[in-house]
Amino acid sequence: MSNFSLKKSSEQIELDLKDVINLQSAIEIYLSTTQTKATTYHTYSRSLARFKLWADEKRIDFLQIDTAKMLEYKSYLVDVLEFKEATISTYLTSVRRFYEFLLEHNKVDSNPVRAVKGGKRPQKHSTKYLTKTQIEQLFNFILSEETELAKRDAMIFKLMLNAGLGEMEISELKFGDVKKDKNNFLLYVKTKGETKKVGIPITQEFFDELLVFLGETENTISLAEKSDFPVIKNLHLISDKPLTVSIRALRRRVDFYLEQTGLKQNGIKALSFRHTAAILALERGMPVEEVKTFMRHKMLDTTMIYQNSQL
Repeated sequence: MSNFSLKKSSEQIELDLKDVINLQSAIEIYLSTTQTKATTYHTYSRSLARFKLWADEKRIDFLQIDTAKMLEYKSYLVDVLEFKEATISTYLTSVRRFYEFLLEHNKVDSNPVRAVKGGKRPQKHSTKYLTKTQIEQLFNFILSEETELAKRDAMIFKLMLNAGLGEMEISELKFGDVKKDKNNFLLYVKTKGETKKVGIPITQEFFDELLVFLGETENTISLAEKSDFPVIKNLHLISDKPLTVSIRALRRRVDFYLEQTGLKQNGIKALSFRHTAAILALERGMPVEEVKTFMRHKMLDTTMIYQNSQL
């Protein structure tokens, strides 16, 4: 079965592309010219939609993108989405052919994906880890003022480093997600592609620190009374019930501290804290199979990349 779009002339395509400045329109024009099987067409459509989401989030001009940025996109497919090698190759192929189309019709000067190889997993992550000195530098800066805001923001980074949580998971974390099950201390979060929350193991030391932060002294009994309260609350909006910090606001706080401490200029970003959390867990002696669960990795190969890393 084929995608029966009418084949346009090269001149007509270039005319269609002439005034296009947004990625979505360029993708639609490209897909309208493809003469492929329906399954291939849908694969390209799905792959390019994912690429657009990433480019929009990074605020990248698709006409100015270079090979370095495409390597970042590949790292995103590998490290964040944890796609299998075949899927990564498919997604990169879709973007590569899209840029070949733009190059052929004089919309870009070169194909930034041409030098990016397929889906083989790297031996180490391209995203930098934090050193112990950098971690200490960050918390010294945040806690230089003893304010409620500083304590809250410090806990954001502690959740990243002690539980490997991402910004969305932190934004959605509730009092009721902090639990003790016999001798296990857990944070319950919903991971990508899952409908139910899973328990992330944390140390008793961090569990106790969380209870103090939440203003609790009676363990999980008092936590249950406020089970739907956010762990990281919005300090700027006053309400009868604490309000959640949006992912966008949380991201702004993270970026603020990375800028102020000079860590951003050294290549440190939000994802760096997740990678650092895995290394810290291994350094605490957590078995690699447990680190796989801790990090919510789908494949053990992803976790193994951290084995030879040290802070």
